[in-house]
Amino acid sequence: MMENNSNIKKLFSPEKSFTYTLLIVLLVFGSFRPDRLMPGGRVLIHFPTLILFVLLICYIKEPRKLVGNLQTKFFFAFMALMIIQVPFARNTGVSIAVIRGFVIFTIIGYLFKVQFVNNHYKIVKYIKLYVILSIFIAFLGLARGLVNLPTISDENDFALLMNILIPFGYFLAQEATDIRKKIFYYSCVGLYVLGNVASFSRGGFVGLLGVGLYIFYRSKNKVTLIFIVVFMIVLMSAFASQEYWDEMATITGQVESQSGDTGQERFDSWLGGWRMFLDHPIIGVGAQNFGMWIQDYFPIEEKAYRMWGRVAHSLYFTLLPEMGIVGTIFFFGMIWGNYKDQRYLSTLETKKGALLAATNLTEEEKESISKGIRTLHFLSLAYGGAMVAYLVTGIFISVLWYGYFWMLTSFYVITSNVARNIEEQIKNNSKTLKPENSIYMAYGKFDQVS
Repeated sequence: MMENNSNIKKLFSPEKSFTYTLLIVLLVFGSFRPDRLMPGGRVLIHFPTLILFVLLICYIKEPRKLVGNLQTKFFFAFMALMIIQVPFARNTGVSIAVIRGFVIFTIIGYLFKVQFVNNHYKIVKYIKLYVILSIFIAFLGLARGLVNLPTISDENDFALLMNILIPFGYFLAQEATDIRKKIFYYSCVGLYVLGNVASFSRGGFVGLLGVGLYIFYRSKNKVTLIFIVVFMIVLMSAFASQEYWDEMATITGQVESQSGDTGQERFDSWLGGWRMFLDHPIIGVGAQNFGMWIQDYFPIEEKAYRMWGRVAHSLYFTLLPEMGIVGTIFFFGMIWGNYKDQRYLSTLETKKGALLAATNLTEEEKESISKGIRTLHFLSLAYGGAMVAYLVTGIFISVLWYGYFWMLTSFYVITSNVARNIEEQIKNNSKTLKPENSIYMAYGKFDQVS
């Protein structure tokens, strides 16, 4: 039993490793972008690739690869489809470039987080640092035009990031027991909402409504939430100009006839994307080849020639024509895996009292484990809200090849893996468990479920 207690402590104890430190460096680099912000910083442009190469060597040396979870299987299947599509793509060069970037910065990054962010301490530190570093991006976005960062150069992209961050700030505030931490994270929520307003993005506004509904549904303390919502509305009213509200009014199509409005063009692109899908329903036209085909399917013939190279302005009308039915199944398979993980984490939070009551652990250990499971549960709620932000905001933005979906999926995987390991170690300390049934050693179950 002493060995089992040690295994549980290991899951929660502060643990530093070379690979985890490199992942933190990548996170900091991605937030501050010294290659864009520092004088002479361009020399660092290949720095992330170098770190990924070092991580790849460390990953290859790992004796057990954590690739058995549902999301990773669909992830590999999605990647295999991208490769299969290359000979059939109209622009093979674009497809190969997408695959290369996808492998270097998405799949490899995903696998490394799943492999090396493998205990409670690492997960919580990584997520909280992600939220804190994003404050910097939010302030830069509020001062748009002063710097040139990809994340904030487009108002829709910036609004999407703000929407993704809002549930992280809110549920971290809900999880916090210290009043100063609560104030800090609620302040982050206010900053991200203001960032959304500053973007003047109509898709971002729709996504903000989706995030708000999710938070309201998931929040137990709805009275407190109502006060927060009222405060946010007052804040938005004070910050947002009449020009902002006029822009949001165009969502309904009431002023679509205004010169320069892109609403009708967006719907025409969606129609063209649907026709493209019907002609290539199984495996699609290839990654990022929507723009190579849209002129053939755009419904207004006299405008079609101008549409070459354009995007679909929608996650879904990018996914369907580019990846077909097969790719769409793989994509939503990952979403299904995320949903199952969130259900599991919610269930574990509900039943943790009964599990801990049946163990030989001390009261102090039970309290520590209970708090740890509670934190993982709140993080999963944040992931759910961020996924809603991605999927709803993505109705109006072509975000399929952005990194957010794969990042959030990796968060689900690492959190559920550690939670399952914690649960197994709790069961190994059960008073009713026979010694001969204690077959799981440290991280044994982790290897099986992941």
